[in-house]
Amino acid sequence: SELDCSTSVPCGFTLMAYLDRLVPKNSGRFTYTNYTSEVITNPAGGARFLNDYQNVASIDAYYFTSSGTGCYVARVYGFFTASECPKAADYGVDVARERALDLRKPIWNFVELGTTNQAKDNIGPGEIGGAVWNFIINGAMGIDYFIEDTANGPCGETNNVLEDTSCADAISATREVTKIDRQIRALAPILNTQSYKYTFNAKLDTMLKYYDGSYYVFAMPGLTGRLGSYHLTMPPGLSASKVQVIDQDRTIPITG
Repeated sequence: SELDCSTSVPCGFTLMAYLDRLVPKNSGRFTYTNYTSEVITNPAGGARFLNDYQNVASIDAYYFTSSGTGCYVARVYGFFTASECPKAADYGVDVARERALDLRKPIWNFVELGTTNQAKDNIGPGEIGGAVWNFIINGAMGIDYFIEDTANGPCGETNNVLEDTSCADAISATREVTKIDRQIRALAPILNTQSYKYTFNAKLDTMLKYYDGSYYVFAMPGLTGRLGSYHLTMPPGLSASKVQVIDQDRTIPITG
């Protein structure tokens, strides 16, 4: 029989339980569900969706290309102020809120590559990179790319931005994704280690790793941070005299 889930939240739980039962056991595959941001705006129901079903979950909220509607909804629920959205840090907030509801399972999340809300509102290459790395810094274990351009932006409506070679915006987005994926692959041994819980600067989103004799610090502006220079306070007992900046061929001295 068909279920009408338009007015009944429990219906969603019934559907997920039904789908879980369809999955072959011990198949070597994991199950995955992408939800709307309802799972974090309604944490009581969201915790059940994230915890009780699939092996991996994500949500999709496209802040850079839904700066009107998307940020409006986020402000209604008290997530962000007008000065905090749209920012790359908004994407990491989603991961942190999902992680607060589910401490056991991997969290993935989506980054858009085209226009999702209104014409001429394409995400820029730097914004793509910022969203991806803020996801990772905040604990995402996987990245999905939303590859459609759905709002008739500069590239028109296209089903696959990564395969569109006729539009400059699509080409620049593809180059950025290629660069990011290359960085992630190169850093995968470090990224796949357990993070240490430590805050280097309250205005930054940061992540601390240790691998093969070196500490790795990942940092970018958080909700209250802006572009500029920042002091990072090192953890007590960390013995190091300088920082090597990856991919920039420069070092920074550690003092005090």
